[in-house]
Amino acid sequence: MALFSPNKTVPMKQLLHFTRQLSILISAGTPLIKSLNTICDQMPEDYFKEVISTVIKDVENGSALSNALSQYPEVFSHLFVNMVKAGEAGGLLPNVLKRIDHFLNHSHRLKEKVKLATMYPAFVLIMAVIILTVLTAFVVPSFTKVFKDLGGNLPFATQVLIAISSVLNKVWWLIPLFFFGLFAGYKAGMKNPAVKDFMDRLRLRTPLIGELIRNIEISRFTRLLGTLIMSGVPILEALKITKDTTDNSLFINAIEAMHDKIEKGGDVYSSMLEHGIFPRILSTMVSVGEESGQIDKILLQVADEYEEQAEDTISALTGLLEPLLIVVMGIIVGFIVMALFFPIFTLGGMVK
Repeated sequence: MALFSPNKTVPMKQLLHFTRQLSILISAGTPLIKSLNTICDQMPEDYFKEVISTVIKDVENGSALSNALSQYPEVFSHLFVNMVKAGEAGGLLPNVLKRIDHFLNHSHRLKEKVKLATMYPAFVLIMAVIILTVLTAFVVPSFTKVFKDLGGNLPFATQVLIAISSVLNKVWWLIPLFFFGLFAGYKAGMKNPAVKDFMDRLRLRTPLIGELIRNIEISRFTRLLGTLIMSGVPILEALKITKDTTDNSLFINAIEAMHDKIEKGGDVYSSMLEHGIFPRILSTMVSVGEESGQIDKILLQVADEYEEQAEDTISALTGLLEPLLIVVMGIIVGFIVMALFFPIFTLGGMVK
Protein backbone atom coordinates (compact mmCIF):
# COMPACT_ATOMS: atom_id res chain seq x y z
CA MET A 1 0.00 0.00 0.00
CA ALA A 2 1.39 3.37 -1.01
CA LEU A 3 2.29 5.94 1.59
CA PHE A 4 0.30 9.15 1.70
CA SER A 5 2.87 11.58 0.39
CA PRO A 6 1.57 14.91 -0.91
CA ASN A 7 4.25 16.98 -2.65
CA LYS A 8 7.05 14.60 -1.62
CA THR A 9 9.77 14.03 -4.15
CA VAL A 10 13.10 12.24 -4.29
CA PRO A 11 16.22 13.98 -5.70
CA MET A 12 17.49 12.44 -8.92
CA LYS A 13 20.90 11.80 -7.34
CA GLN A 14 19.29 9.60 -4.69
CA LEU A 15 17.35 7.65 -7.30
CA LEU A 16 20.49 7.17 -9.39
CA HIS A 17 22.44 6.00 -6.34
CA PHE A 18 19.71 3.50 -5.42
CA THR A 19 19.48 2.13 -8.98
CA ARG A 20 23.25 1.75 -9.33
CA GLN A 21 23.65 0.02 -5.95
CA LEU A 22 20.76 -2.35 -6.62
CA SER A 23 22.22 -3.26 -10.01
CA ILE A 24 25.65 -3.97 -8.51
CA LEU A 25 24.30 -6.10 -5.66
CA ILE A 26 21.99 -8.20 -7.84
CA SER A 27 24.74 -8.64 -10.46
CA ALA A 28 26.96 -9.99 -7.68
CA GLY A 29 24.38 -12.68 -6.92
CA THR A 30 22.81 -11.09 -3.83
CA PRO A 31 19.11 -11.99 -3.46
CA LEU A 32 16.68 -9.15 -4.22
CA ILE A 33 15.29 -8.74 -0.69
CA LYS A 34 18.75 -8.79 0.87
CA SER A 35 19.94 -6.24 -1.70
CA LEU A 36 17.05 -3.92 -0.91
CA ASN A 37 17.60 -4.27 2.84
CA THR A 38 21.33 -3.56 2.46
CA ILE A 39 20.63 -0.35 0.53
CA CYS A 40 17.81 0.70 2.86
CA ASP A 41 20.00 0.32 5.97
CA GLN A 42 22.49 2.83 4.54
CA MET A 43 19.88 5.43 3.63
CA PRO A 44 19.33 8.62 5.65
CA GLU A 45 16.05 8.92 7.53
CA ASP A 46 13.93 10.54 4.85
CA TYR A 47 10.93 9.92 2.61
CA PHE A 48 12.87 7.76 0.15
CA LYS A 49 13.83 5.36 2.96
CA GLU A 50 10.15 5.09 3.94
CA VAL A 51 9.30 4.21 0.34
CA ILE A 52 12.00 1.54 0.04
CA SER A 53 11.01 0.08 3.42
CA THR A 54 7.44 -0.33 2.19
CA VAL A 55 8.67 -1.76 -1.14
CA ILE A 56 10.66 -4.37 0.80
CA LYS A 57 7.56 -5.40 2.77
CA ASP A 58 5.54 -5.72 -0.45
CA VAL A 59 8.24 -7.88 -2.07
CA GLU A 60 8.49 -10.04 1.08
CA ASN A 61 4.72 -10.58 0.85
CA GLY A 62 5.12 -11.97 -2.68
CA SER A 63 4.70 -8.87 -4.84
CA ALA A 64 6.91 -8.41 -7.89
CA LEU A 65 9.43 -5.57 -7.60
CA SER A 66 7.82 -3.71 -10.51
CA ASN A 67 4.39 -3.88 -8.83
CA ALA A 68 5.83 -2.64 -5.54
CA LEU A 69 7.58 0.26 -7.25
CA SER A 70 4.46 1.18 -9.23
CA GLN A 71 2.77 2.20 -5.96
CA TYR A 72 4.98 5.30 -5.91
CA PRO A 73 4.64 7.06 -9.30
CA GLU A 74 6.02 10.28 -7.76
CA VAL A 75 9.33 8.43 -7.22
CA PHE A 76 9.46 5.68 -9.84
CA SER A 77 8.23 6.81 -13.25
CA HIS A 78 6.19 4.76 -15.71
CA LEU A 79 9.44 4.26 -17.62
CA PHE A 80 11.28 2.95 -14.56
CA VAL A 81 8.51 0.52 -13.60
CA ASN A 82 8.01 -0.85 -17.12
CA MET A 83 11.72 -1.44 -17.64
CA VAL A 84 11.96 -3.29 -14.32
CA LYS A 85 8.90 -5.32 -15.33
CA ALA A 86 10.54 -6.25 -18.65
CA GLY A 87 13.74 -7.17 -16.81
CA GLU A 88 11.83 -9.42 -14.43
CA ALA A 89 10.01 -11.15 -17.30
CA GLY A 90 13.24 -11.80 -19.21
CA GLY A 91 15.40 -12.63 -16.21
CA LEU A 92 17.66 -9.67 -17.02
CA LEU A 93 16.96 -7.38 -14.07
CA PRO A 94 20.64 -6.48 -13.34
CA ASN A 95 21.25 -5.48 -16.99
CA VAL A 96 18.00 -3.53 -17.12
CA LEU A 97 18.87 -1.66 -13.93
CA LYS A 98 22.21 -0.69 -15.52
CA ARG A 99 20.35 0.65 -18.56
CA ILE A 100 17.94 2.59 -16.35
CA ASP A 101 20.90 4.10 -14.49
CA HIS A 102 22.59 4.98 -17.80
CA PHE A 103 19.46 6.59 -19.21
CA LEU A 104 18.61 8.57 -16.06
CA ASN A 105 22.22 9.70 -15.73
CA HIS A 106 22.30 11.04 -19.32
CA SER A 107 18.93 12.79 -18.89
CA HIS A 108 19.96 14.31 -15.55
CA ARG A 109 23.30 15.51 -16.94
CA LEU A 110 21.65 17.24 -19.91
CA LYS A 111 19.05 18.92 -17.66
CA GLU A 112 21.81 20.17 -15.36
CA LYS A 113 23.70 21.64 -18.32
CA VAL A 114 20.59 23.50 -19.48
CA LYS A 115 19.99 24.73 -15.92
CA LEU A 116 23.58 25.92 -15.50
CA ALA A 117 23.46 27.67 -18.88
CA THR A 118 20.43 29.71 -17.77
CA MET A 119 21.80 30.63 -14.35
CA TYR A 120 24.13 33.42 -15.51
CA PRO A 121 21.56 35.19 -17.76
CA ALA A 122 18.98 34.88 -14.96
CA PHE A 123 21.46 36.39 -12.47
CA VAL A 124 22.22 39.29 -14.82
CA LEU A 125 18.50 39.96 -15.35
CA ILE A 126 17.80 39.92 -11.61
CA MET A 127 20.68 42.30 -10.95
CA ALA A 128 19.46 44.56 -13.76
CA VAL A 129 15.97 44.70 -12.25
CA ILE A 130 17.40 45.48 -8.79
CA ILE A 131 19.68 48.25 -10.14
CA LEU A 132 16.91 49.82 -12.20
CA THR A 133 14.49 49.65 -9.26
CA VAL A 134 16.99 51.39 -6.94
CA LEU A 135 17.74 54.07 -9.54
CA THR A 136 14.11 54.84 -10.35
CA ALA A 137 12.86 54.59 -6.76
CA PHE A 138 15.60 56.50 -4.91
CA VAL A 139 18.11 58.21 -7.17
CA VAL A 140 15.86 59.74 -9.83
CA PRO A 141 13.40 61.35 -7.34
CA SER A 142 16.33 63.11 -5.61
CA PHE A 143 17.53 64.55 -8.91
CA THR A 144 13.97 65.50 -9.81
CA LYS A 145 13.77 67.82 -6.79
CA VAL A 146 17.05 69.46 -7.80
CA PHE A 147 15.84 69.96 -11.38
CA LYS A 148 12.58 71.53 -10.18
CA ASP A 149 14.47 74.00 -7.98
CA LEU A 150 16.73 74.95 -10.87
CA GLY A 151 13.88 75.45 -13.30
CA GLY A 152 14.52 75.71 -17.03
CA ASN A 153 13.77 73.30 -19.81
CA LEU A 154 14.99 69.78 -19.21
CA PRO A 155 16.33 67.59 -22.03
CA PHE A 156 13.81 65.16 -23.54
CA ALA A 157 15.67 62.09 -22.16
CA THR A 158 15.54 63.56 -18.64
CA GLN A 159 11.81 64.30 -18.97
CA VAL A 160 11.17 60.72 -20.09
CA LEU A 161 13.18 59.30 -17.16
CA ILE A 162 11.37 61.51 -14.64
CA ALA A 163 7.99 60.49 -16.07
CA ILE A 164 8.90 56.79 -15.86
CA SER A 165 10.17 57.20 -12.30
CA SER A 166 7.03 59.06 -11.27
CA VAL A 167 4.74 56.39 -12.69
CA LEU A 168 6.75 53.52 -11.16
CA ASN A 169 6.79 55.15 -7.73
CA LYS A 170 3.03 55.61 -7.78
CA VAL A 171 2.02 52.20 -9.17
CA TRP A 172 5.04 50.06 -8.29
CA TRP A 173 2.72 47.31 -7.07
CA LEU A 174 1.55 46.81 -10.66
CA ILE A 175 4.99 45.46 -11.65
CA PRO A 176 4.89 42.20 -9.60
CA LEU A 177 1.16 41.96 -10.37
CA PHE A 178 1.93 42.20 -14.10
CA PHE A 179 4.56 39.45 -13.98
CA PHE A 180 2.33 37.25 -11.83
CA GLY A 181 -0.56 37.77 -14.26
CA LEU A 182 1.72 37.02 -17.19
CA PHE A 183 2.91 33.79 -15.55
CA ALA A 184 -0.62 32.74 -14.54
CA GLY A 185 -1.93 33.53 -18.02
CA TYR A 186 0.85 31.49 -19.61
CA LYS A 187 0.14 28.51 -17.35
CA ALA A 188 -3.59 28.70 -18.03
CA GLY A 189 -3.06 29.11 -21.77
CA MET A 190 -0.74 26.09 -21.95
CA LYS A 191 -3.61 23.93 -20.69
CA ASN A 192 -5.47 24.75 -23.90
CA PRO A 193 -4.36 22.28 -26.63
CA ALA A 194 -4.56 24.90 -29.39
CA VAL A 195 -2.49 27.44 -27.43
CA LYS A 196 0.07 24.81 -26.40
CA ASP A 197 0.38 23.60 -29.99
CA PHE A 198 0.96 27.19 -31.18
CA MET A 199 3.56 27.88 -28.49
CA ASP A 200 5.38 24.60 -29.16
CA ARG A 201 5.54 25.42 -32.89
CA LEU A 202 6.73 28.94 -32.12
CA ARG A 203 9.51 27.67 -29.84
CA LEU A 204 10.72 25.21 -32.48
CA ARG A 205 10.88 28.02 -35.08
CA THR A 206 12.86 30.35 -32.80
CA PRO A 207 16.51 30.61 -33.92
CA LEU A 208 18.96 28.62 -31.75
CA ILE A 209 16.32 27.96 -29.06
CA GLY A 210 14.26 25.93 -31.54
CA GLU A 211 17.36 23.97 -32.54
CA LEU A 212 18.16 23.29 -28.89
CA ILE A 213 14.63 22.09 -28.11
CA ARG A 214 14.59 19.85 -31.20
CA ASN A 215 17.97 18.30 -30.37
CA ILE A 216 16.99 17.67 -26.75
CA GLU A 217 13.64 16.12 -27.72
CA ILE A 218 15.21 13.87 -30.39
CA SER A 219 18.01 12.85 -28.04
CA ARG A 220 15.50 11.99 -25.30
CA PHE A 221 13.19 10.17 -27.73
CA THR A 222 15.89 8.02 -29.33
CA ARG A 223 17.69 7.23 -26.06
CA LEU A 224 14.47 6.28 -24.28
CA LEU A 225 13.10 4.22 -27.18
CA GLY A 226 16.44 2.48 -27.70
CA THR A 227 16.80 1.73 -23.98
CA LEU A 228 13.27 0.33 -23.74
CA ILE A 229 13.65 -1.89 -26.84
CA MET A 230 17.04 -3.14 -25.63
CA SER A 231 15.45 -3.98 -22.25
CA GLY A 232 12.80 -6.14 -23.91
CA VAL A 233 9.84 -3.76 -23.85
CA PRO A 234 7.60 -4.28 -26.94
CA ILE A 235 7.82 -1.46 -29.50
CA LEU A 236 4.20 -0.35 -29.09
CA GLU A 237 4.48 -0.17 -25.29
CA ALA A 238 7.84 1.58 -25.66
CA LEU A 239 6.26 4.26 -27.86
CA LYS A 240 3.47 4.80 -25.30
CA ILE A 241 6.03 5.31 -22.53
CA THR A 242 8.12 7.59 -24.74
CA LYS A 243 5.07 9.71 -25.56
CA ASP A 244 4.25 10.09 -21.84
CA THR A 245 7.72 11.48 -21.12
CA THR A 246 7.53 14.07 -23.94
CA ASP A 247 6.14 17.56 -23.33
CA ASN A 248 6.23 19.06 -26.84
CA SER A 249 2.84 18.59 -28.55
CA LEU A 250 4.39 18.20 -32.02
CA PHE A 251 6.52 15.28 -30.87
CA ILE A 252 3.57 13.80 -28.97
CA ASN A 253 1.41 13.87 -32.11
CA ALA A 254 4.22 12.34 -34.20
CA ILE A 255 4.79 9.52 -31.69
CA GLU A 256 1.06 8.80 -31.50
CA ALA A 257 0.88 8.58 -35.29
CA MET A 258 3.92 6.27 -35.31
CA HIS A 259 2.25 4.02 -32.74
CA ASP A 260 -0.98 3.82 -34.76
CA LYS A 261 0.81 3.01 -38.02
CA ILE A 262 3.06 0.35 -36.48
CA GLU A 263 0.02 -1.15 -34.74
CA LYS A 264 -1.53 -1.58 -38.21
CA GLY A 265 1.55 -3.37 -39.51
CA GLY A 266 3.81 -0.54 -40.63
CA ASP A 267 7.51 -0.26 -39.86
CA VAL A 268 9.29 2.32 -37.73
CA TYR A 269 11.15 3.87 -40.69
CA SER A 270 8.10 4.71 -42.82
CA SER A 271 6.03 5.88 -39.86
CA MET A 272 8.83 8.21 -38.77
CA LEU A 273 9.43 9.51 -42.31
CA GLU A 274 5.87 10.86 -42.57
CA HIS A 275 6.55 13.54 -39.95
CA GLY A 276 8.82 16.48 -40.67
CA ILE A 277 9.55 16.72 -36.97
CA PHE A 278 12.11 13.93 -37.35
CA PRO A 279 15.17 14.64 -39.54
CA ARG A 280 15.47 12.46 -42.65
CA ILE A 281 18.90 11.22 -41.57
CA LEU A 282 17.32 9.85 -38.40
CA SER A 283 14.71 7.93 -40.41
CA THR A 284 17.43 6.53 -42.67
CA MET A 285 19.51 5.34 -39.73
CA VAL A 286 16.45 3.73 -38.15
CA SER A 287 15.80 1.93 -41.46
CA VAL A 288 19.36 0.53 -41.35
CA GLY A 289 18.77 -0.55 -37.76
CA GLU A 290 15.54 -2.33 -38.66
CA GLU A 291 17.18 -4.20 -41.53
CA SER A 292 20.15 -5.29 -39.39
CA GLY A 293 18.05 -6.11 -36.32
CA GLN A 294 19.99 -3.57 -34.26
CA ILE A 295 17.53 -0.72 -34.07
CA ASP A 296 18.11 -0.33 -30.32
CA LYS A 297 21.87 0.19 -30.77
CA ILE A 298 21.32 2.58 -33.68
CA LEU A 299 18.86 4.64 -31.63
CA LEU A 300 21.31 4.92 -28.73
CA GLN A 301 24.11 6.01 -31.08
CA VAL A 302 21.81 8.64 -32.59
CA ALA A 303 20.93 9.81 -29.07
CA ASP A 304 24.62 10.40 -28.29
CA GLU A 305 25.02 12.44 -31.46
CA TYR A 306 22.00 14.67 -30.81
CA GLU A 307 22.97 15.10 -27.19
CA GLU A 308 26.36 16.42 -28.33
CA GLN A 309 24.59 18.79 -30.73
CA ALA A 310 22.35 19.99 -27.89
CA GLU A 311 25.41 20.67 -25.72
CA ASP A 312 27.03 22.62 -28.57
CA THR A 313 23.85 24.68 -28.97
CA ILE A 314 23.77 25.38 -25.22
CA SER A 315 27.36 26.67 -25.42
CA ALA A 316 26.47 28.85 -28.43
CA LEU A 317 23.41 30.28 -26.68
CA THR A 318 25.36 31.00 -23.52
CA GLY A 319 28.11 32.69 -25.52
CA LEU A 320 25.52 34.84 -27.30
CA LEU A 321 23.34 35.75 -24.32
CA GLU A 322 26.10 36.84 -21.95
CA PRO A 323 27.47 39.75 -24.03
CA LEU A 324 23.97 40.62 -25.29
CA LEU A 325 22.61 41.02 -21.76
CA ILE A 326 25.63 43.07 -20.72
CA VAL A 327 25.22 45.38 -23.73
CA VAL A 328 21.47 45.85 -23.11
CA MET A 329 22.05 46.54 -19.43
CA GLY A 330 24.84 48.95 -20.29
CA ILE A 331 22.58 50.87 -22.71
CA ILE A 332 19.79 51.18 -20.11
CA VAL A 333 22.10 52.28 -17.30
CA GLY A 334 23.93 54.59 -19.72
CA PHE A 335 20.63 56.22 -20.70
CA ILE A 336 19.75 56.81 -17.03
CA VAL A 337 23.16 58.29 -16.22
CA MET A 338 23.07 60.55 -19.30
CA ALA A 339 19.52 61.69 -18.52
CA LEU A 340 20.48 62.54 -14.93
CA PHE A 341 23.82 64.24 -15.42
CA PHE A 342 23.41 66.04 -18.75
CA PRO A 343 21.25 68.79 -17.19
CA ILE A 344 23.92 69.27 -14.49
CA PHE A 345 26.60 69.74 -17.16
CA THR A 346 24.43 72.47 -18.69
CA LEU A 347 23.57 73.94 -15.27
CA GLY A 348 24.33 77.55 -16.23
CA GLY A 349 21.84 77.57 -19.07
CA MET A 350 19.04 76.10 -16.94
CA VAL A 351 19.05 78.69 -14.18
CA LYS A 352 16.42 81.38 -14.70
